[in-house]
Amino acid sequence: MRRLVTGILIAAFSITAGALRGTTSEAVQGDDEVVFLPTFAQPAADGGWEATIHGWVYQPERDSVKRRILLGLLGRSLGHDEADLDREQFRNRAGAFLVDNQPGKRLAIEIGDHVYPLPPSLPNGHFGATVHVAAETVARLRALAPGATGIPFTLSRASFADPADARRFAGVIEPLDATGMSVVSDIDDTIRITECRDRKALVRNTFLLPFRPVTGMAAAYRRWAAGGAHFHYLSASPWQLYTPLSVFADAEGFPAGTWNLKQFRWKDETFWDLFADPELHKRTTLEPLLAAFPQRRFVLIGDSGQSDPECFGALARKHPAQIVRIFIRDITGGGRGAPRYAGAFAGVPEENWLLFEEGAHLPTTLP
Repeated sequence: MRRLVTGILIAAFSITAGALRGTTSEAVQGDDEVVFLPTFAQPAADGGWEATIHGWVYQPERDSVKRRILLGLLGRSLGHDEADLDREQFRNRAGAFLVDNQPGKRLAIEIGDHVYPLPPSLPNGHFGATVHVAAETVARLRALAPGATGIPFTLSRASFADPADARRFAGVIEPLDATGMSVVSDIDDTIRITECRDRKALVRNTFLLPFRPVTGMAAAYRRWAAGGAHFHYLSASPWQLYTPLSVFADAEGFPAGTWNLKQFRWKDETFWDLFADPELHKRTTLEPLLAAFPQRRFVLIGDSGQSDPECFGALARKHPAQIVRIFIRDITGGGRGAPRYAGAFAGVPEENWLLFEEGAHLPTTLP
């Protein structure tokens, strides 16, 4: 199986690389797609905001012989039968791994009346920057949309190769005050049933089956959001799954929030690295967030299927004033007396960590 997967990767990358060599325009073409990923802004010294921008530009691999061949190879390497390969769900989710990422695109965004040029997109099609947004600009935008909390922006018209291209690519930045409550939530087996401990089930739940929520989690999160909590969705799932995951979260009623998923490129990793332990990714994402908001309080929510208890426990020992609660969805059994928790939460106050099975077991309010 690994040889077959390796062959798929080589074929997919070779074809994609050929397509990229033919891309010469720095502007957005008619067959390019741009996705802006939800990010945050932090207070600036002058009363404005330092806003993080993160996006992805790519060309979808439309229905073609090449796409059908690659999807077939990928599906069979994952153990899917022919009926599975015909499912629209599989074609859409797996197809996101076969897009042509667009490097070297020089894009700009518009926030209010201001245009912000961005650095060129990277080989994986991702681009990003931190831009300063004046307090007056945010105030004007909020006046236009009472009740909205995010800072809306769009891709600048100057970014399009064709001035007649009427498409609109938009995003939202979530401003976070220096103080307050942030809930950092894992996705797989925390809010969405993934069965990550069973590779076959994990693959089916990721590529073939409708996404299923963990009972009661959306309701619990909505209660916390009503109390002023802001949300950060953190997962080692790849960015290629952002669209179906965000559609799932919206449909289930989870509060809006920032998203941070894993960078993945066929050239850099094998397919099975998608399912590697996420501890390193989570640590390297959480540490900068904690450093950026030293006065905010954080609640970390994950599951026992992989290394969330150990990762979150280590962070709580390092940042005891910031991390006020850890909630772990117990999918392995054993309860609080399981030996792993004695080590994972050594030095963490007993009342600061909790095991749960569904959303109804979580506290109704946060400290």
